[in-house]
Amino acid sequence: MRRIGLFGSTGSVGTQVLEVVASLPHDLRVTCLAAGSAVERLAEQALRLRPETVVIGERDRYPALRDALAGRFRGEILAGPEGLEEAAASADVDTVVSAVTGIKGL
Repeated sequence: MRRIGLFGSTGSVGTQVLEVVASLPHDLRVTCLAAGSAVERLAEQALRLRPETVVIGERDRYPALRDALAGRFRGEILAGPEGLEEAAASADVDTVVSAVTGIKGL
């Protein structure tokens, strides 16, 4: 099974990637979800997919994500560029899919 880290999970491309993953449950598993600032959508995805890690790119949105997941999510919650970097390099991720636009995606 290939473990996927999906960066930009709440956008249109990211949600399409999640549809592909859902259609191949024996081959693919999302182990990391990351979004820029869409806390509510990211929290919903995290509760549905139960990845090991979720990351919110905008550090000031971390408290809102932490509160949205409090008591319902057991994985790691990271924030900011450092959190994105840590998640991308994680041993829990075989493949990173970047659905992030512009320079931030690089």
